Amino acid sequence: MIVLDKGDFMKNIFLLVALLGASVIFADNHKGKDPLNDLNRMNAVWSAEDCANVSSGAAIWLYAAGEALKEAEESDKEGDEEGALGALDVASKFSAMSSDYTHAFAVFCKGPRMERMKAGMEKRMKRMKEMKKEKAKDN
Repeated sequence: MIVLDKGDFMKNIFLLVALLGASVIFADNHKGKDPLNDLNRMNAVWSAEDCANVSSGAAIWLYAAGEALKEAEESDKEGDEEGALGALDVASKFSAMSSDYTHAFAVFCKGPRMERMKAGMEKRMKRMKEMKKEKAKDN
């Protein structure tokens, strides 16, 4: 019989919640807060509607993984080792699907990372030049 003690179960739940949190972070385009993160300005590869669907898909797969974990715990309590192992396997696969959706969102919906890094670096360089000018004026 598989024993899923409360610590292991809570660890799995924590991992699922962490993954959900990551997908929520990726899902928020922070529109209006910083032009560097605006999907329209970063030439997103996919449409906003497609990106919203991918974000929702990640959340659905994560929810399904959590339900499969609950089923694994119930099967284990009932002494069904094979059922518990099967449910754990399903939970693992669903969690992987959520991760894949989250990664796809990051790649195709958040804009090219190098462009964002370049824009950020240009912004920092501009600030540094302004600070040097101000310092020169003070001297």
